[in-house]
Amino acid sequence: RVDVPLERKNLSSSMLLVVDKSYTGKRITNNFEVADGGISLVRGQDYIVTFKNNKNVGTATITFKGVGNYKSSVKETYRIKKRSVKNLTYTFDSKVTYTGKKKTANIIVENGTKTLIKNVDYTIRYRNNKEIGTAVAVIKGIGNYTGTKNITFKIVPGRPKITIESQRGSYALIRFSGVKSRTGYRLYLSKDPDFASGVQRFSTRTSKMILRGMSRGNVYFIRAKAYKRV
Repeated sequence: RVDVPLERKNLSSSMLLVVDKSYTGKRITNNFEVADGGISLVRGQDYIVTFKNNKNVGTATITFKGVGNYKSSVKETYRIKKRSVKNLTYTFDSKVTYTGKKKTANIIVENGTKTLIKNVDYTIRYRNNKEIGTAVAVIKGIGNYTGTKNITFKIVPGRPKITIESQRGSYALIRFSGVKSRTGYRLYLSKDPDFASGVQRFSTRTSKMILRGMSRGNVYFIRAKAYKRV
């Protein structure tokens, strides 16, 4: 019996498939495949890899070095592209209370598990964010991010304070206060504390109203909200 040594095969660029990736905030290490004649090679058994500049936007380098039955080294480059802000995760206040001053929506922007930093990864510009109605926040990517994303949120009247000034028989004088810039109030009356049934509805454009329709000997619950026509 004669032992004949086998010649190790050269690792070549034709065996490699390396693709561009968008920025993730982490080092990119999963954007390649290595195969020989349709058979996938095993990392650590047939080859090892090293990376350079593989986190931020720009040109990254990946080096494949053959081991085991393979030899030689091959370098490849690929692009890490800016990520569009349109495909990120946004958490924000969908409703904020009117105060007469410009409002923000407490926006948090996330790329996977990475929380982006304002004025480093993106900027925010607001439109129509003072008066009651629909406001817009314009997110613009900077640094490793690109593109724009519009987020809408509501500026709504505050919650009114309800005072029962007097009560006589089935009548009660209700006064509302504590709300700026409103058109009027809507009041809801029910014997059910959850307001799931038997709800009566009333509206007024003044700061007080006389509530009628209650029966003696019963307990009633009231809710009220301010509204504004825009």
